[in-house]
Amino acid sequence: MALFKAHWAVPSLMISCLLCGIAFALGHHFFYASLNSRIVQSNIEQEWNIRIGTGMAFLVKTRLTAAVGFAYTQLLWATLRSHHATLEGVDAMFNVTTNAWEFLTLELWQKGFGLVLIAGILWYVNCRS
Repeated sequence: MALFKAHWAVPSLMISCLLCGIAFALGHHFFYASLNSRIVQSNIEQEWNIRIGTGMAFLVKTRLTAAVGFAYTQLLWATLRSHHATLEGVDAMFNVTTNAWEFLTLELWQKGFGLVLIAGILWYVNCRS
């Protein structure tokens, strides 16, 4: 039995979220690069520049977080298919993305180390912004 038996829809969503996140990040970068050394004519213009930049940053974060979330879900189910786990371990695997205390569950580290890494990325992205 193959470790990953993912339907085409989820990997497609994961890749499209990643590509959209990268595209929004590049757009954000080039938008601010176009504003560099430019004198602002009014407060309203400055406010709109900030709004656009903040909106693009939000879109980058949400798209990249969604891509990592899809990857986590796929790895979670692959891990549960290939390893036996106690109820506490399964609970930790499902909750580690929303409850940092679950990182203290030993079984999560033993049977789902990849999950720990991806959950750490999710926590890092969410805490940075």
